[in-house]
Amino acid sequence: MRKLSVLIVMLCFCLHGFGQENPVTKGGNYFFNNSGSSDFTLNSSNKNKDKVDLIKNSSYSLTVTGVEDDTVYFKFWHFPDDEAKNTEINGDNNIVYNMSLKDFKKATSVIYNKVEWKIGVFTVPFKLRFNDFSFESNVNIGTNIGAKIRWDRKKEKGLSIEPLFGIGLSAISLNKDNSDFQETTNLSAFSFNGGLIFHITDNINLGAILGFDHLSGKDQEKYNWVYNGNGWLGLGVNISFGSGTQNNGDTGNN
Repeated sequence: MRKLSVLIVMLCFCLHGFGQENPVTKGGNYFFNNSGSSDFTLNSSNKNKDKVDLIKNSSYSLTVTGVEDDTVYFKFWHFPDDEAKNTEINGDNNIVYNMSLKDFKKATSVIYNKVEWKIGVFTVPFKLRFNDFSFESNVNIGTNIGAKIRWDRKKEKGLSIEPLFGIGLSAISLNKDNSDFQETTNLSAFSFNGGLIFHITDNINLGAILGFDHLSGKDQEKYNWVYNGNGWLGLGVNISFGSGTQNNGDTGNN
């Protein structure tokens, strides 16, 4: 029963580099953060002052249509549950708003992409072999690609799930207990794996990685390693060092 519980949940710690602040660019998605401060000038293409005052205290979502000098131009997302408001705010989707870049940065926050692709490196220091449910400390080092899927697009480091797939090399220790070799030696095996990481917060992550190790044909023929091609479950450490733009994905509805 204890071995079965190990199979169900494995702990993964994900370490991420410090990112730089996203510049305001065309196509970026944001929302009015309703921080309590509306001391800024907001203009619209149809000069409707009442509408502008309403928007200042809203949490509406928007997409930047352009940035020129120190001015940001944007349109609001559709309001599917209130067509009257949609007509008032968006017209026939031709009303463009603008404000200074400085005020825009204060009054809005980023809407992050629903799916954020990542490329990084990983290491798996411990493995649970399925053959005989034995633990090994053979180390995997390789490259992985993952797709972080956010639950809430307005939170950069909130609840999310990340499927990932990786390939790399695994350090294999051969001995008389796991092969036909009567002494002890170390070889490298090709390894591929996949798994899921659950990001609860920025520092708390739960996940599991399932993988397979393969010796080369000649090495396997010579040593007859018992775990060749068989599955393992591992404790993984994922270090992401790159990702795409975080907030220029699909728009949505207010």
